[in-house]
Amino acid sequence: MYRGFESPPLRELSVSLGVSVSVRKFWDCGLGEGFIWMFDFERLEVYRKAHALTVSMLRLLYVEKDLDPYMKDQLKRASLGVVLNIAEGVGRVSKADKKHFYTMARGSVFECISLVKVLFDLKTLNKSQYDQFYSGYEEISKMLLSLFRNTK
Repeated sequence: MYRGFESPPLRELSVSLGVSVSVRKFWDCGLGEGFIWMFDFERLEVYRKAHALTVSMLRLLYVEKDLDPYMKDQLKRASLGVVLNIAEGVGRVSKADKKHFYTMARGSVFECISLVKVLFDLKTLNKSQYDQFYSGYEEISKMLLSLFRNTK
């Protein structure tokens, strides 16, 4: 299985994309033997956690019809900004560029937390949802700071 559907043989994958793709297998990644990672950022635990939290946030935003459109749009952009900036940072070559995008990702985390607090105060989020998002973003923030400090 590959992300919810059967993976095509690698030869077909290269043909369907129209390019030759370098594919690496990581046997001890916790997602099952033979899981295929296409991009380096997918190996990062911080990316996987941020991605999962972003999906949870987007599901909430799609269900919540009474939410102010500006807040909904801002939270969507901020939550997506976390994963997008992590991915872009990993793709950069220079240490300074990598650190810049990890800093931007962390800034997006702070933006998400601020909006989550407002939604909780407005009673749009219940205590359980608030705690889930708060603790998730707190963990991601700490992981991003560590990633920033350890970028060589």
